[in-house]
Amino acid sequence: REAKIIVMEAREEANEIIKDLIEIKINENKINDLITGLNDLIKLDDPVNKTLWQKELDEDLILKKIATPIGVIGVIFEARPDCFIQIASLIIKSGNCAILKGGSEANNTNTLFAKLVNEALDEINYPKNAINFIEISSRLLNKFVLLTFVSS
Repeated sequence: REAKIIVMEAREEANEIIKDLIEIKINENKINDLITGLNDLIKLDDPVNKTLWQKELDEDLILKKIATPIGVIGVIFEARPDCFIQIASLIIKSGNCAILKGGSEANNTNTLFAKLVNEALDEINYPKNAINFIEISSRLLNKFVLLTFVSS
């Protein structure tokens, strides 16, 4: 029993060390890379309402395939803090909203990014809380998803 307690304490301590190491990975170089990526994304054409294909079926009757936002997108991603900004920026560029769940080791960084992204979006009158970050264990999230689909 004592050995089990020692192993559990060691595991908790190791998890904290790993968590700290992953959180540390967001440094000035990583932030500069994120800024470069955002600037590159800004330069791309706006994908929303873009005609992807069209065909004239008859006189004054044109069939078009137009890019439109999907709506709310759920994304579960790994514990790399830069993932949050990359995913959120693509979601925003495509005119969507999101519920994001990152690896628990980067929760502090992701929580901060969610706050900063939503503050920036408020300044440009983008829908409030368009980018949501949830802190929930993957095991609990899997149960929730399973229950949602089984009960539907």
